[in-house]
Amino acid sequence: MSGFLDHLFDPKSSGKLGREKIRYRENLRSLIHDAPAVRRLITPEPPYIIHAHPAHVNLPMNTELLIERVGETASADRFREWKTIHSSLPIWRLDPVGTEEQVLETRAMGADAFALDVGGQDLPMLQFLLEVGRDYGLPAVLSCQTPEDLALALKVQDGGIIWLRDELATEGLFDLESLRGRQVLFEGLEPLTFDSNWVCGVVQLYAEIPLPPKREPRPTPKNVEAEVDEDFIDDEPNGDER
Repeated sequence: MSGFLDHLFDPKSSGKLGREKIRYRENLRSLIHDAPAVRRLITPEPPYIIHAHPAHVNLPMNTELLIERVGETASADRFREWKTIHSSLPIWRLDPVGTEEQVLETRAMGADAFALDVGGQDLPMLQFLLEVGRDYGLPAVLSCQTPEDLALALKVQDGGIIWLRDELATEGLFDLESLRGRQVLFEGLEPLTFDSNWVCGVVQLYAEIPLPPKREPRPTPKNVEAEVDEDFIDDEPNGDER
């Protein structure tokens, strides 16, 4: 198995169209069949603190959750290895994904959650990717850098974990009424001081994750539609793929 996932995973998967994209999804679904089972993060009722650490470091005894990023500190194959080594800990993938194929990749590699850069998506796409993940048992971690990101993330139906980043990375938000009952991811090397007045559960990540690259506008639906139609015209227009 070593190296196979990395060989299959294509960093340009978002540029695939038509039949090529369909084949890629089928290959990923075949890998999902023998992927490790999804591990849930078991928590009490809020408020609480869960301690999370990067999987590639020497883990403290209080570690309850592993965090990693594909292409930064981990390869795709390593996620399955870490789940074998740490037989009870969930592991979340925190490099942001932006396509259905990348959500499938996350499940195939054995990760237990995936991250979405809220500011880089519109609400319908956020909702769609979150629901794709839910179909495979994966919660979404909604990365929010600005108040506008947070407002958008809170509009997602049955939304995922809220990741407070950049200008939002302040302990004061744990009292925000709109976060009541939610799970919030917070980066910080210094341990948080638990407060029983918090309205949410907090996952503290003892690491600092670089912010995503500068965001680019998403293509308009018209342009996307035109690209897909052209691809199907060039590639067996009488086929039954949808």
